[in-house]
Amino acid sequence: MLRLTPFLLFLLTLLSACAPAGTVASNFDILFGRQDWSVSGTDSSTFDLRSAVYADGLTRPTDIAHAPDGSGRLFVVQQDGQIAVLADGEVSAGPFLNLSGRVSCCGEQGLLSLAFHPEFRSSRLLYVTYTDADGALVLAEFETDVARTRTLLDSERILFRLEQPGPQHNGGDLAFGPDGTLYLSTGEGRFYETALGKSPAQDETALYGKLLAFDVSAPEPTPRIIASGLRNPWRFSIDRASQTLFVADVGHNSFEEVTALPLDGAGHNLGWPVFEGPECRAESCDETLYTQPSFSYSHDEGCSITGGAVYRGNALPDLQGAYLYGDFCLGKIWAAAETSQGWQTTLLLETSKNISSFGADERGELYFSDFGTGSVYRLEPKEQSASR
Repeated sequence: MLRLTPFLLFLLTLLSACAPAGTVASNFDILFGRQDWSVSGTDSSTFDLRSAVYADGLTRPTDIAHAPDGSGRLFVVQQDGQIAVLADGEVSAGPFLNLSGRVSCCGEQGLLSLAFHPEFRSSRLLYVTYTDADGALVLAEFETDVARTRTLLDSERILFRLEQPGPQHNGGDLAFGPDGTLYLSTGEGRFYETALGKSPAQDETALYGKLLAFDVSAPEPTPRIIASGLRNPWRFSIDRASQTLFVADVGHNSFEEVTALPLDGAGHNLGWPVFEGPECRAESCDETLYTQPSFSYSHDEGCSITGGAVYRGNALPDLQGAYLYGDFCLGKIWAAAETSQGWQTTLLLETSKNISSFGADERGELYFSDFGTGSVYRLEPKEQSASR
């Protein structure tokens, strides 16, 4: 008899559910200049790329972040409420933050994301999202000790709390923009109901299914809606070099999608539930009313997207400026880039991992987490010696 462990429950709920010309390596230009590219059947052998274990021994990792303080540390968010510190691939003793007594876990709930204040070195401030004991989505600010090695639990300042109509589709990702604005994603808060009018994602008076912006310097930050029409934006990221916001939205029955938006503060409607990916779900759709996805893939290729980040490191020059993302169910990793003919995508790796998050270190090198095994992997050239 199959036992529904927290991991299997998480998996089952999910199952339901740009680079300027002349600035990137020639191989990159050639590959992303091809017009016959599609996700299906792409030969990934062109890239000298592999995933190597960087750290293990973690529990249900949900996010990876670095602190802008020159320490070189990686921070891994774990669903049960703890944040671990990785230094040179080793897990430091004791958690950086332990909210296990304050979060509800598991399924799609728990400690979800982490973002450090842009001036963390001096401010010692960090921000997390989690679902509290009542299941509400919370955005909280914390301060660390002077050495920035431990988070002070009694310093918590709750900036935002959103009651959830159900335990699924919380969204809950965080990222700072170049101007110091803090962005937060929210899901529609429940499994999708059949009638199109039932989703709050199209209701501008509701904060579900939205991308929100906060001024954390304000005494009482109030959310501003940046984008609506989202189902469950589990992961998004901001590329400061191109001033682009990449929103990955988990689909329902047909498509997984990514939309690249300019950081211009304008409202965007990404279409859910009228659209799922490029597919109209209503009797008729006016595409001019919605921002269409930049690229998507069908459920023939995966079942639950995990948004990634634009690669800005040095170890993989052929991927400089490409947006990397993956699939939780099948462990695939793709790269996407914008060309004069539109967005082009290619399959980079096929892994056996349940990819729950991507994250970059201070040098721009990319990592991803395996929710099932609790390991963190680094993307690196095939010829590079193993990190452990």
